[in-house]
Amino acid sequence: MAKIKGHQHYIPRFYLKGFTEPNYEDYIWVYEKGKTEPIKLHIKNVAVQKHYYSFTDHNGEKNITIEDALAEIEGKTAPVFQKIKKHDDLNEDDRINFSYFLSTMITRVPNFRENMNNIYKDNINKAIEQIEPYIKNDKKNYVKPINLPEEFWNSMWNDMPEKAEEKLQDIYLKSDKKTVKPEITLKFLDLPREEPASIFNNMKWKFIVATDNWKFVTSDNPLHNYLDIGLLNKNVEVIFPVSKDLVFLGTWQDNKEGRYFQADNNTVKEFNRATVKSALKYVYSSNNSDGLMRLVQKYKDNAPKIQITQL
Repeated sequence: MAKIKGHQHYIPRFYLKGFTEPNYEDYIWVYEKGKTEPIKLHIKNVAVQKHYYSFTDHNGEKNITIEDALAEIEGKTAPVFQKIKKHDDLNEDDRINFSYFLSTMITRVPNFRENMNNIYKDNINKAIEQIEPYIKNDKKNYVKPINLPEEFWNSMWNDMPEKAEEKLQDIYLKSDKKTVKPEITLKFLDLPREEPASIFNNMKWKFIVATDNWKFVTSDNPLHNYLDIGLLNKNVEVIFPVSKDLVFLGTWQDNKEGRYFQADNNTVKEFNRATVKSALKYVYSSNNSDGLMRLVQKYKDNAPKIQITQL
């Protein structure tokens, strides 16, 4: 049996290396929203949680299929990052691999997991409210409430619903009843993610180059939808820091020729502002900066929210 990796990175180590200190290639500055001082850490201790992608399956065994799938995508994408850092042209396979990597960065990060956890808990409470009248009236013919999760309905509705609330919680919630079971939120990774990867691949790409004085930062939620609109909206701008020297920008309308464009200091600052705003909790940088610390604290209560009306 393969050894289970206990500590799993929600931001890959190979990616974090692109934002490390110039003289300490494995160390990075970590800024935390709500804290007044950054700390310098080895990247092995950054953006990592115990069994973040693992869960216990119905046989009582740890399931690591998602961790393995992510590792495969990372292995294909790491060489693409090296080509981008050299300002090389990308072939179609490079674009496909990079697009799949971007698609995983939507759902593998804590901001997505936290949002989905809150959404499921809210929907569970709403479902329980919808079920209560059926329990009280003891009806024999039931019609599925529109917002009730299909898998819950199918799993329990052959039984009389005297314990519907307990069953609903047992399906979705961990024993503490405060957290959604990891396999519920992890299903959204559903690797490979064909649809968002195809969208990213069809966008018009360019890479923005940092200046000598100002470098790009990244975060625990690095893929940023600048206008917070759908990926198919003609005005969407997708930002993803590739390294401290490069940012990916995906749009539908950019007709400028070329692939790599030199930024000025103000442009770098604007991209960094977007990255900080998008962070759930942590911002990662190659240097210790009082200005960045102030920016992180300015947006300490800011993080993207996911709006889903139905599970």
